[in-house]
Amino acid sequence: MLSLCIALLIAIGNGRGEKARQCMLFTVGVLIVITISLFLAQGTESVEDGSVSEFDAKVISVERTLDGRSSVTIKSREYGKLRLTIFENDPYVPEPGSVVYIKGRLSYPESPRNPGEFDSGAYLKRLGIRYDLKVLSISEVREAAPFWQAIARFDMFMFDIRDKTTDLFGDQKPLAAAIFLGDTSLTTKDVSSLFRRMGCSHLLAVSGTHFSGFLMLVAMLTEGKGRKKTRDKVIFVMFCIVLGSFTGWSKSVTRSAIMSSATCCSKDSLSGMCLAALIMMIADPYSALSYGFLMSFMSCFAILLISPKLNYRLWRLGLSKETAQTVGVILSAQLGMLPFGCVTSLRYGILPFAVQIVSTFIAQTACIFFVPSVILGFVCGDAFAAPAKLMLIALINLMNTVAPVYSAFKLPRAIGIAILACVAYGLTPKSRLRERLVLPLVAILALACGSALAAVLNPVRTRVIFIDVGQGDSCLILSGGKSLLIDGGTYQAGRDHVSPVLDYYGVDQVDVAIATHLDEDHSGGIRYLYETGRIRQVVTSHAEGDMQEVQGGDEIRVSDDCTVTVISPTPDEYTWDSNEDSVVCLVETCGVSILMTGDIGAPTESALVRAGRVPDVDILKVAHHGSAYSTSDVFLDACRPEIAVISVGEQNEYGHPAPDTVGRITEHGSAIYMTSRTGAIILSFTDGGTDTEFYAYQ
Repeated sequence: MLSLCIALLIAIGNGRGEKARQCMLFTVGVLIVITISLFLAQGTESVEDGSVSEFDAKVISVERTLDGRSSVTIKSREYGKLRLTIFENDPYVPEPGSVVYIKGRLSYPESPRNPGEFDSGAYLKRLGIRYDLKVLSISEVREAAPFWQAIARFDMFMFDIRDKTTDLFGDQKPLAAAIFLGDTSLTTKDVSSLFRRMGCSHLLAVSGTHFSGFLMLVAMLTEGKGRKKTRDKVIFVMFCIVLGSFTGWSKSVTRSAIMSSATCCSKDSLSGMCLAALIMMIADPYSALSYGFLMSFMSCFAILLISPKLNYRLWRLGLSKETAQTVGVILSAQLGMLPFGCVTSLRYGILPFAVQIVSTFIAQTACIFFVPSVILGFVCGDAFAAPAKLMLIALINLMNTVAPVYSAFKLPRAIGIAILACVAYGLTPKSRLRERLVLPLVAILALACGSALAAVLNPVRTRVIFIDVGQGDSCLILSGGKSLLIDGGTYQAGRDHVSPVLDYYGVDQVDVAIATHLDEDHSGGIRYLYETGRIRQVVTSHAEGDMQEVQGGDEIRVSDDCTVTVISPTPDEYTWDSNEDSVVCLVETCGVSILMTGDIGAPTESALVRAGRVPDVDILKVAHHGSAYSTSDVFLDACRPEIAVISVGEQNEYGHPAPDTVGRITEHGSAIYMTSRTGAIILSFTDGGTDTEFYAYQ
């Protein structure tokens, strides 16, 4: 919100006379709407989590996706806005404008349990939705008015056309649906994760980049024909409406269509952006809380205000005019989105910047080909969709080629704020306002420098993250720019939990992964990550396929500050029991020792104690999720941990952790951390000590 207001204040400073007064009026309007939005976001009454309720609700919208689902937004007097999902095989799909009777279970959205996971609760709250609704039964109370019935039939007709259109692209249908229509329902999580890691997730939603490609046909129709400006504007707006109807009027499509139309119809682009923002916030006050809305407008404001000066500077440096414009626009957009770099997956670097330039060019070229390809494809056959399809293939090949060598960094929050403040000051024209901004700017820069200096003087040497993968184990170790993963949970947990954590910490490829044993709840996630190219090397005790074998006495040096020593098993100790032959290893970093025990049971624990191979440690990763048959008194007497970490799923079918095991650990004076309660457990080791963070408590 603050960023949007800063951009508007700069616009005011650059304006003169009536224009400046209009911008000031708009700024006041924005602040009022934002205040109302924040108030409305807190407006509904609380309910008991998981309670069953019955109520009438009006259907506001129905959004169909190509995977057969329909996302239905409803509004009730008791609970405000709610959203429910209707699946393809469900017998009844309500129409917009109808009134339905619902019996359903209301609950609060689950908060993320690990860094990098999608926060559905925060997302729904920005839409004005506080509760998840699981529908038990739904029936129509009053049908929609004839007008809304006609709208529903037209929407269904356009949906069928969208489905047939994407069929033209064959095996590239999922990517075509995402890039051309903004429908990511067919896109696999692997592809979505790949685009997110490359900093190109915006290409999977229809944005200004796409619209500029789509509307190239309009430019050719109206340019140089001697037509009146009014007629050109009407053609442009009508084409935006047709495109919006064709692509299903998703939020990103609606935003792009309104921004394009408002800019076309306004005297200047800046006024057009202000008009578009006002239209959207009047239509839906909650849109002011959306990251998509804020990022779109901040990038557009930055392009309008920064790129002209930046383009000129780049041209003076020797770049061609066209290259300077392309680079200047992308750099300006990145500057505009700086405030969101700390709360989204945005990452920065020379390679990411180059990838964004090339991928944006390819996507825009594909969008230019899209409209004529579809028209000719329907009339003459699928072969005419080849140009757009080739662009899609080029785009996905670019991502897959760059992924293994991709390197980027997340911008520290303090540095991002300092850069934004400097840009805002530089764009403010010479005036009293600029003079008054000097002291705040100096203060911001001092705080940013202080924060950066503190990070330099007391850096995190090693970070250990016990990832919450439910009923399974996974631990990520980051030290000296290297990474090591010990177990990865199940195959699904590797995709849904471990992969987002890697994205969050900027780990494109894990250097070494240790599978303590090959049970699914430990090695499944490693298998997923290896198949998707996110692990270089996998080691375990009973190696299979491309895995390498490790045994007691082996040492893995993660960095100068962190080593991992394998304690057991050795080949002559194999019992050929998967759990008992788990890799047991000792992690030593910054004077702290962590014992990782896989799923060993009391027999292996006793054997290790008798052999004198159980060290005195600071932290114990409790074996077998706290099973009653592990973590014996003899073992606890030998390792004497101050902290015991139990990686376990909430209300699991095995009854883990066993009360007896918890009792034994407590009797030995160890503090117990359970991922089922705390979410991810993050240990950050610096020269000044250890910082412990429980992610679910944030």
